[in-house]
Amino acid sequence: TRIGFTPDGRRVWFAGNGLVLEWQLDLPQPDPDKPITREFAVRSLLPTSFAAQGNRLLIGGSAEERIQVVDLTSGAALPAIDFPGATSIGFMRTRPILWAASSNDGLRLWNSRTGAELMTIMLLPDQRFVVVAADGRYDTN
Repeated sequence: TRIGFTPDGRRVWFAGNGLVLEWQLDLPQPDPDKPITREFAVRSLLPTSFAAQGNRLLIGGSAEERIQVVDLTSGAALPAIDFPGATSIGFMRTRPILWAASSNDGLRLWNSRTGAELMTIMLLPDQRFVVVAADGRYDTN
């Protein structure tokens, strides 16, 4: 199970065993022993990270085939991002870029507005690397 807080600390996300839930801490709770939660329309078996920006919540996991995406307004599933084994995910604060890291597939960057892949960076032994742009251009050391 993975637990994550929104940047403002008003909501908590719980994911694991196939469920993804949200608890809004500032909502009145009729029964303090049974918090009101909302279940999202995505599944995550072994999540390792959350990332949120605007209306979107992303859930990645080392055993997951895709990064799950949730519309936080409706709770509906949005198209998942094909990137297996995402152990860390996030958004750049100053640019419209989403990033994800995986032990198998390196580091990948996408345009967070359009979903277009920007580049993949593969880290190799002995401090070597390969960077491949979406159009096929590459660089290495």
